[in-house]
Amino acid sequence: DSLMMFAKTGRTKERAASLLNPDPPAVRRDSASQPNSSGSHTSASSTPSAIPSVLPPWQTTPHRSPSSGHSGKEEANKSAKQLLENSEELFRASLAAKNKEITVMNETLSQVTKELSREMAASQTLNAQLAAASKELADKDGELRAAHTRLSEVERERDEAVARCEKVVKGAVSHAGILPTTAPPAAPGGG
Repeated sequence: DSLMMFAKTGRTKERAASLLNPDPPAVRRDSASQPNSSGSHTSASSTPSAIPSVLPPWQTTPHRSPSSGHSGKEEANKSAKQLLENSEELFRASLAAKNKEITVMNETLSQVTKELSREMAASQTLNAQLAAASKELADKDGELRAAHTRLSEVERERDEAVARCEKVVKGAVSHAGILPTTAPPAAPGGG
């Protein structure tokens, strides 16, 4: 945009200069001492002399021609286009790098997720085994308690049987009148 404004401004200045100071007529090199038709010499004052016109500053200052302005605009457009292409290339490279990082992170996350799934499956298996062992232990404990109870009952039955046997034996001995005997004293001198 700045180049277009500069080109428009330059053309406007050129047009204004041409209106203010048109090109002077061609300088006629009539000699002051050249004789006329009457044979007399004409004075320098009678011959129109070429007076150089004073140009305005913008006309004396060298400026770019329209063609050079167009070439400058083309160069600026080319530079801007190149800069835009470079920026797009850098952006694409940065985006590709970020996508690569995201891909690596996704792969790592996928591996961690798989390992976590395996660990969770192993943990569930161990929990199932622990539950089975706990149930088996509870069953064994119940069996042990039942066996201990049965043992206590057997011991009680045995004690009752022993008591009944002792009672029967004592009754039989008392009924038969069997008394405990003691050995007689030995006679003197033997015999």
